[in-house]
Amino acid sequence: MSEAGAGRGPWHLLARGTAFRSLWAGQAASVLGDRVSGLALPLTAVLVLHAGPAAMGILTAANLLPFLVLSLPVGAWVDRRGRRRELMMWADVSRLALTLSIPVAFVAHRLSLAQLWAVAACLGVAQVVFDLSYPGVLAATVPEADYTMPAPCCRAAAPRAGWWAPAPPDGWCRP
Repeated sequence: MSEAGAGRGPWHLLARGTAFRSLWAGQAASVLGDRVSGLALPLTAVLVLHAGPAAMGILTAANLLPFLVLSLPVGAWVDRRGRRRELMMWADVSRLALTLSIPVAFVAHRLSLAQLWAVAACLGVAQVVFDLSYPGVLAATVPEADYTMPAPCCRAAAPRAGWWAPAPPDGWCRP
């Protein structure tokens, strides 16, 4: 670490009132939404639609398949396109709209396993876009001398956003 970042703890980035604070707050809200969706989707499938093991397997696969299939092409697209902050916001707005479609369909008596599978797949795509945009935005927001500082802040935000789910892996928040 250079002299610019020497002797400062990771929380000085939040205290300075920089763009990192808004990025961190958005990240915490995003993690909260992810945790709610991650809990609500399977519970809705089991408790409301009485999904069996095969349907639950399809639901899980639908959510994880975009990571396997789309990570490389979407990563290249994100790098070429730029405007990562916009991509992150659109991904979060998309995830919110997709998640809200479930209670709306339930109230309208139109909720089905096919909808949950489609929502899970689209949530996975939006998560891939968000996850691949985040490191570039973080690197553009944080001074180079402080690149190692945001990781503890991000890891600290995740458990507070959703105490019922595990914290993200160690390398998740690093640029």
